[in-house]
Amino acid sequence: MFFSHGTNHSKGVCILVDPSFQYQVEHSYSDNSGRIVLITIILDSHKLSLCNIYAPNNQTNQLEFIQKLNNCIIDKTELCALIVGGDWNCPLSKTDKIGGSSWVPTCYSKLVLTSIEMFDLVDIQRVRHPDLRKFTYESKALKMNSRIDFFPVAKSLTKSVKKTEIYPSIAPDHDAIYILSSWTSETPRGRGLWKFNSTLLKSAVHGEAHARAERLKNKLYGSTLNSN
Repeated sequence: MFFSHGTNHSKGVCILVDPSFQYQVEHSYSDNSGRIVLITIILDSHKLSLCNIYAPNNQTNQLEFIQKLNNCIIDKTELCALIVGGDWNCPLSKTDKIGGSSWVPTCYSKLVLTSIEMFDLVDIQRVRHPDLRKFTYESKALKMNSRIDFFPVAKSLTKSVKKTEIYPSIAPDHDAIYILSSWTSETPRGRGLWKFNSTLLKSAVHGEAHARAERLKNKLYGSTLNSN
C-alpha cells in the first residue's frame, strides 16, 4: 500500500496493489498534505505510472494544487504509461453536471483540460461513453449531481482499456470509478534474426512527451500568473 495521510476528517489518498502481482517498484512519491500519491512500477515487463489525487475545493488552493501535480507528473512519472485520477473537485463540462447552479468553466477546470491535452491523456470514461450522463458525486443539500471523479489515461494505453464504468460505492456521497485494463506480457515475433534497437524509438517517444511537458509547464505557469 502506498499512501499520503490527510487529517482525521479530510483528505488522504492511497494506491493498493494486489500482493499476488509480480511487480517491481521503480519509484514512489507521496506529498505531505494527503493530496498526491504516485508510483511507477514494472509489471509483466510493462512500465506503468499510477497517480491518485484529491484536489481541494477552494479555487486559490486548486491553482496551487494543479501546478504541484503537474510538476510531479513531469518529474516523477512515465508520461507514456500514465493513469492519473481521483477527486478533481470540478466537472469538466456541462454534460458532467445536473442541478444546482449552472455549470461555467473556471480557471482551474481549464488548467485541468490543458494538462490532459498537453500530457497526451484522454478522459477515458467520456471517450467511451460520450453521451452518457452518469455522475460520481451527489449533494442532496444543493440538489446537484456531478462527475468530479475521473481517471485520464495515456493515449498509448487506451487500447489496453477493456472497460470503464461508474459504480455505486460504500462512500456516502461519491461513486466508484472502474477501469479494466489488460495487455499481453509478450509481443509475438516473426521469423528472422534482424533485431531493432527499441531504445531509439523509446528515446524519441519520451523526448516528445517531455517536450510537451515542458511546454505545458510554461503554459500553465503563465496562465496561473495571469489569473492572479
